[in-house]
Amino acid sequence: MSRFRVETRPETPTVGITETVTMTGFAKIADRIPEIVAWLAERDTQASPCPTTPRSPRPATSPSAPSPPGGT
Repeated sequence: MSRFRVETRPETPTVGITETVTMTGFAKIADRIPEIVAWLAERDTQASPCPTTPRSPRPATSPSAPSPPGGT
């Protein structure tokens, strides 16, 4: 029996800034979290809590959502 399965989930709008860092450089992106929260607040939107399911796949950024500061 395969341990993999396909799940169908509802669309989930997401926002983020892509950056490649090492674990020792993590603060470089962690310090940008307030920037993302402020960007959402400017648009009268709140951040949702992170998923609590272990190994939960991350949804792709919605193509209809405006780009966050510094994002693509």
